[in-house]
Amino acid sequence: MNPDRLAAIDESYLVAESPATPLHVASLGVFEPGQMCDADGTPRLDEIRRRIAGRLDLLPRMRQRIADVPFGIHRPVWVDDVDFDIVNHVDAVPLGTPNDEAALLRLTERVIMEPLDRAHPLWHLRFVTGLEGGRVALIERAHHAMIDGVSGIDVSMTLLDTMPDAPEEHPPAWTPRAMPTPGHLLGDGLLDLVSGPFDATARAAGAARHPAGLAANASRLAAALRAMRGEGIRAPQCSLNGPIGATRELHLIRERLADVHAAGAAHSATVNDVVLAAVTSGLRDLFLERGEVLKSDRTVTVLIPVSVRDATESMALGNRVGGLLASLPVGIGDPVARLRSIAATTARLKASGEAATADQLFRAIDLLPPQVARTIASGLDRQPLVNMVVTNIPGPSFPLYALGGRMVEAFPVVPLGANMTLEVAVLSYDGALNLCVTADRAACPDARIFATGIQHGFAALHASWEPALT
Repeated sequence: MNPDRLAAIDESYLVAESPATPLHVASLGVFEPGQMCDADGTPRLDEIRRRIAGRLDLLPRMRQRIADVPFGIHRPVWVDDVDFDIVNHVDAVPLGTPNDEAALLRLTERVIMEPLDRAHPLWHLRFVTGLEGGRVALIERAHHAMIDGVSGIDVSMTLLDTMPDAPEEHPPAWTPRAMPTPGHLLGDGLLDLVSGPFDATARAAGAARHPAGLAANASRLAAALRAMRGEGIRAPQCSLNGPIGATRELHLIRERLADVHAAGAAHSATVNDVVLAAVTSGLRDLFLERGEVLKSDRTVTVLIPVSVRDATESMALGNRVGGLLASLPVGIGDPVARLRSIAATTARLKASGEAATADQLFRAIDLLPPQVARTIASGLDRQPLVNMVVTNIPGPSFPLYALGGRMVEAFPVVPLGANMTLEVAVLSYDGALNLCVTADRAACPDARIFATGIQHGFAALHASWEPALT
């Protein structure tokens, strides 16, 4: 059996991780109580674990751990965890007093800094009981080596229910495959290293036999590289980049998806354009508070991850993303002018094929010697290309449930890394558009100004079209 080897981009998240920058993707969901707790508020943890364990046959990766290849001659592989125990991955804690949203966020800030144990599958669910109104929260974490934003949604939709009275599932008993010996891991790694160049040559020869496809790919690559050069290779210097500490601060922003869509439609822009315009408003307020000069042509460079999965990759975990490097015009004071500038930029980038090119570049790294790829990953904390990340994840348009309790809202929480001290994650869910700002508490003690500025940015764009309706 061929080893299930991590792609270079997946391993990069393991290499770049440090105690100050745990690189797991997280989310925070809040549920109506349903039947998750007894009458006295005690969580029904055994039943919760049994329900989740009943879904793991659909997600084999959730019962696999990482095995390193001896001497690091090749990238690690996924192997069955012969000691898998759901107890290690699902627990519950009481929120205590106070039991409001601020207290829940402080707890979440601490939980997302807890490292995942690489001796076990790289995921964990923590249910939090005792919220106001008897509600229950869920802090979900999975390592970025295992999932990206879109596959993280697939995991959540599999572990949770799509109806309040979903029946319990009883899959057959799971039998793990034996752990490969160090000798097998070493031998498979050497074989892959020897055969890899021949596989790459075969792929290249296959492309050469289809000149039309080869020409189209070359044309898209050239267009994307021209677009990237047009946006600039180095990101502008600003206060967003710097060393990352070991504490986090989270801020939540709530919008109605229909309102954001209408604001975009009024100005021939997309929902993502409106989000970026609101983020630009927050950055503008933050820079002004910090005393940074905002000339009319001042910009910041953001990375916008873009999924490149197709229909055949549904439920496939791992990272299948490209990305767009977009310049946000923080120097433009008028909200509508900012939105129109951003819409023009993103339309140009999408037409260039830059997202697909980024995916091709990530895949090309797989052909590099593992040690070279690791050296690249270990240097990400000094990267000069991006000021911050803004990721927009499409979630389900219908509600999800856990033991009959409806998930009333959900927020994505992205990790900080690569010298970026401030990031924004966006999730659409059941008619809502929810944003979570993640900041390094030491580097960005003024993150609340940024979050408030985002809210003001949305409000300004809503106001720009609403009067036209009367």
